[in-house]
Amino acid sequence: MHESLLAEAIAARVRRHARSSPSDVLRVVVRGGQDGSTIAAALRLHLRIAIPELDDARLLIVHEATDRLCSRCASSFPAPRMADLLATCPSCGGAPLPITAAEEVDVQWMTSGTAG
Repeated sequence: MHESLLAEAIAARVRRHARSSPSDVLRVVVRGGQDGSTIAAALRLHLRIAIPELDDARLLIVHEATDRLCSRCASSFPAPRMADLLATCPSCGGAPLPITAAEEVDVQWMTSGTAG
């Protein structure tokens, strides 16, 4: 549900930016939260509704890996996806503790030559 409000806020920034650089690629970086793939899919849908002129070639949503804390040895280790329940501690094989980090979203623009 919060993705629709987030998309509206991003859409306002995109419209302001598009006046000066209409061909730039929008890069949305999501950190934290519970399930990156679900958040990315919902956000993409709401952005497509809020900004219909923004096609997939100009929209990049990235969910960055976040450090997880091992429930067994308390070591910190990077996990490629926030909701990856199969992630295990490389030191002892323990399961990661539940994620408590709040979601952060960063909006960036890239020229079409630097996108990828």
